[in-house]
Amino acid sequence: NNAADTPKCYFLDGPAGTGKTFVYSTLLHTIRGRGDDVIPVASTGIAATLLIRGRTAHSVFKIPIDLNATSTCNLKPNTKEADM
Repeated sequence: NNAADTPKCYFLDGPAGTGKTFVYSTLLHTIRGRGDDVIPVASTGIAATLLIRGRTAHSVFKIPIDLNATSTCNLKPNTKEADM
């Protein structure tokens, strides 16, 4: 199993104005420049608009908006979305 082929997830946190969007943009350009797939995911629509081709978590992971005690994720196993 090649470590370069293993899917990865990164989380970047910090106070406002510390350069998070710059770091994300640099990473996205680098990863895409290598020909690899990347899906930038943010918790809100506003945050997603700051990322190149950014999407909200509820959109990518099919998280229902109307959450209650019996809500479940509609993401199907063994699909392109699940494999990402």
